[in-house]
Amino acid sequence: MLSNSKNDVLDSVKGNGLNLRYLSDELKSDIEVVLAAVNENGTSLQYASLSLRSDKDVVMIAVRETGEALQYASEELRGDEDVVLQAVTIRGNPRDRRRGATQTVTGSIFNMLHSTSRARPILYATEKIRTDKQIVLRILKQHGIILQYLSDQLKEDREIVLTAVEQSGRALEYASIALKEDKEVVLKAVMELNSAGVGREVYNRRTSFCALQYASELLKADKEIVISAVKSNMYSLKFASEELQDDKQVVNEAVLRHGITLQFASNKRKADCEVVCNAVKQDGLALQYTSEVMRSKKDVVLLAVQQNGNALKYASDVLKGDKDVVLTALRQNGLALDYAADELMNERECVLTAVATTGYALQYETPEHRADKEVVLAAITENGLALQYASHELRKDKNIVLVAVKQNGLAIFYASDELKRDEEVRRASFEQNEEALDKLYRFEKSLENEKSDTEQYYFYEDRIKDAYCSACDSSPCMCSDQERTSSLSDW
Repeated sequence: MLSNSKNDVLDSVKGNGLNLRYLSDELKSDIEVVLAAVNENGTSLQYASLSLRSDKDVVMIAVRETGEALQYASEELRGDEDVVLQAVTIRGNPRDRRRGATQTVTGSIFNMLHSTSRARPILYATEKIRTDKQIVLRILKQHGIILQYLSDQLKEDREIVLTAVEQSGRALEYASIALKEDKEVVLKAVMELNSAGVGREVYNRRTSFCALQYASELLKADKEIVISAVKSNMYSLKFASEELQDDKQVVNEAVLRHGITLQFASNKRKADCEVVCNAVKQDGLALQYTSEVMRSKKDVVLLAVQQNGNALKYASDVLKGDKDVVLTALRQNGLALDYAADELMNERECVLTAVATTGYALQYETPEHRADKEVVLAAITENGLALQYASHELRKDKNIVLVAVKQNGLAIFYASDELKRDEEVRRASFEQNEEALDKLYRFEKSLENEKSDTEQYYFYEDRIKDAYCSACDSSPCMCSDQERTSSLSDW
């Protein structure tokens, strides 16, 4: 039982609203205590007195914190339009709200990923609210996905469904069969996704969601609808009819916006040079979905690796050994060297190009290249932290280390012990990053502590060896190392 001192109680529920459950009936009827609790966690409303669960001000605060609190409100308030609208309003991540965070693209994606659960509070509203068309329309304008929780009769209502899909294309999934065949309704659904912004675009990529998948088969073969859909959603072409997956105009509209959608096109379009070029210019990795003939065409592969060096992985074996193609890929991403033909992986010009583009590529080079001063200089000029992959000898070279720390002060971590104490190196490191030396000091201090702990461990282990051991009845202990280690903590 928690302390019943009012100040202690307030501190307790402000820290965790659910602590309200442990309080006396008197405190559960105290409006100040209950308000503090529901403000921290709306579901703590379930532990409030009946009178406060009928208090509109208290309930509004609770459902503002989380719509789930609506289920604990009195029946009268579950039939109150203001309360229900507040409960179903999208509020973002509760943890972010408690920290006072502003709405961001990440927060927008959170809302989308959890929109179904955010719609659930409508289930706790009274039947009168859920069947009142005017109230439902106002709710749907804020949260279209609530359509899934409405009656079959409302799901057949054209005005209701149009309002829902205008707010959220996902709502099309819950429309009646007849309305999934309605061209205007389906167009509204796919166009909502077309204008929903960056957060929606990232959401679509993360969830493979596409409104077109819920349209009727007839409308999946409607060119106007499919073109609208592929302009907004990278998965739309997947659900288009086979005829439209082979339609050059439709496929071009899709790949010009999302090159990777080439994977859903017909085999004929995957071998169409114009379509393939449009796809790989938008996303080089679309090369993986083209025909073998396209992957053997130098001009196509060059377009792909210019956009994304890693597209080299999907080029033909012949082109993986073409120096022009490989160098083009490496100028975009040095790590693409991993996909080059064996004879080029250790070719000096290729190695220099790779590390000059991506300093970290040095970690994948041979010991000879990591000991090559010109190669290492190219790498650390691009990224000073690549010094960690240089040979021990070059990490002792003051000129090399100075180049690295001037590019990134934290590269001093990887210098030799002698150069870590060199005044010129330390000054250059500090000038590039004022926190570098402090971080180095704290890192070295932690290593010293670890060393001290290890030395202490062996000190105690030696004492154990010299002590009388009841397990083997001898002094010093004659137990095996394994037996001694297992009993060390008991000593």
